[in-house]
Amino acid sequence: MAMGRGGRGAALLAALQKQAGDSEEGRGVQQPGAMPTVGAAVPPVGRAGGRARALLAAAQQSVYPVPGAPAEPTAGGVYHSGGGDATAVALVRPPEAAVPRPGMGRAQMMLQQMRQHQPPGDTTLASQFAAQATVTGSTRVGTSPERVPGAPVRTPPMGVSPSHGERVPSQPVMGRAVEADMEVKKYIGVTGEKVDVLVNYIKLKTRDYGLYQYAVHYSPDIDSRDMRFSLLDMHREALGNTKTFDGSQLWLPIELPEQRTVFQSTRITDNEVITIEVVFVKSVRPGRCLQQYNILFRKLLRILKMTQVGRNYYDPKTPMQVPQHKIELWPGYITSIEEYDGGIMLLLDVSHKLLRTETVLQYMKGLYRTARDNFKETIYRQLVGQIVLTRYNNRTYKIDDIFWDKNPTCTFPTRQGGEKAYMDYYNDHYNVNISDLEQPLLVSNPKRRTQDGKEETQMVCLVPELCFMTGLTDAQRADFRVMKDVAVHTRVTPNQRLAVMRQFKERLYASNEARAEMEKWKVELDEDVLGTEARLLPQEKILLARKTVMSGPEADWTRDVVREPMITAVDLRVWSLFFVNRNESAAREFVLTLQKVAQQIGMNVNAPQYVALRDDRTETYVNNIKSS
Repeated sequence: MAMGRGGRGAALLAALQKQAGDSEEGRGVQQPGAMPTVGAAVPPVGRAGGRARALLAAAQQSVYPVPGAPAEPTAGGVYHSGGGDATAVALVRPPEAAVPRPGMGRAQMMLQQMRQHQPPGDTTLASQFAAQATVTGSTRVGTSPERVPGAPVRTPPMGVSPSHGERVPSQPVMGRAVEADMEVKKYIGVTGEKVDVLVNYIKLKTRDYGLYQYAVHYSPDIDSRDMRFSLLDMHREALGNTKTFDGSQLWLPIELPEQRTVFQSTRITDNEVITIEVVFVKSVRPGRCLQQYNILFRKLLRILKMTQVGRNYYDPKTPMQVPQHKIELWPGYITSIEEYDGGIMLLLDVSHKLLRTETVLQYMKGLYRTARDNFKETIYRQLVGQIVLTRYNNRTYKIDDIFWDKNPTCTFPTRQGGEKAYMDYYNDHYNVNISDLEQPLLVSNPKRRTQDGKEETQMVCLVPELCFMTGLTDAQRADFRVMKDVAVHTRVTPNQRLAVMRQFKERLYASNEARAEMEKWKVELDEDVLGTEARLLPQEKILLARKTVMSGPEADWTRDVVREPMITAVDLRVWSLFFVNRNESAAREFVLTLQKVAQQIGMNVNAPQYVALRDDRTETYVNNIKSS
């Protein structure tokens, strides 16, 4: 038997043949009739066969046991009882269809076996498997008896019969998972008192059949994602203005009249005619369209003239000022659409973006006044890693470096091949004049995804005078007055949160453009926020060493815990305290306070090993911790 190059496949086959022969001789089993030997029955296998097919043929032609067969001779062999076992095992000859033919693929052999074992008259499973086994562009001999040599073959979408071209119910297909709705279990508590509450969810009403998914193919193939969008967008009359397209998959709120629709587009770069084939894949139920609905609501927020900062959207036109601390708050929303046991819900919550009204240049000058000796190192340590906002385009950037040797008068190469100064660029594009021409430039290295899916790093130079700080400094967080004044705006009561949610819906439906966009996707919000039944749990008991206290209606038992000893306390005996030289007095005061508080809760704290550092750099801390 010729088997390709020989090697491991041939050795395994030889061992299998020898094992089958030895087994027959040892049992004394004789087949009725002329049973061909294993080696003689396997067809010559070269490159068209393969080692896997040869092994499969040998295994199928070997006699094999079938548990539960009747304990009497059959047409294909004789029986034997396995060592006194009452269950008879029959030795049968494999069906003729299981013997592979030269050049016959494994998928076709599996298809024949499936057709023999499925119920009579039921051809759905085999026809779908045949559709999946037909590979696009395959040149293997005998892969499909209906294949016309040289004709292009495309895998039909799931749910479409290749023989009749009509949609059929989705069936389990080998190698492909079938979407199924899982049964949702509802858990309802019984402890506590029933309370009717409102939650920050609004039910999203959608049509029952959701969206329609299509696969888009280009001939010849188009690599540029932008060109794919442009060519498909030429057929708005047929596809409509409402769609979601990622370059290969198309989602529409309408169903096209044909299973396969072909368009012709002319590429503007070279006037070449491009064929676009739009093939129906499946109708997607609303629960599987969450990504498209989230994209829709982000578009609605942009229609409402809101600005994306990070992941969320904020309204820069209605800021809340905290002038005594040079702080500004932008109101915004957190939105997310998910599916729950009550249906598809829009999560809506209140968010605030904290901005500082001082520019990065003003912050740098303040640091220079306090640390003139090493101001570059201080500024670098305070700025690198911070997020800044440029108000001329309302975008955020992360500072990765500082170019001390560059300033706004320096030039950069333009796309047209020339050179342009930074000060001229901002004046021409944003009508902004830069006053300080000696300030250094900030560097940000954002990453963006290219058309082929890879990430590339860009370098953006920013002018400190045009950048505004975001977030709070460590000194501001430690200042009780600052946090109290900010909390007046950020701590929202339940009634205020409910009013904001209702205001958002009113604002959304007051916009004609936003309302029209929702109507295109057949989506609408429920009349009011979602109401549900909650339970008010009883107060918990807090067990201490000498008494038991209740958690209280606010679930706050801090005062009792710090004044009463614990049931079991763990002493702090050996420990070290690292601090900068200038903070030695504060470090020793911290230890005294810690020992006083620990004594009240029954915990003993020994004096630590004091380690004074010359500076507060990370390397200094790491080196001293390792050497201690």
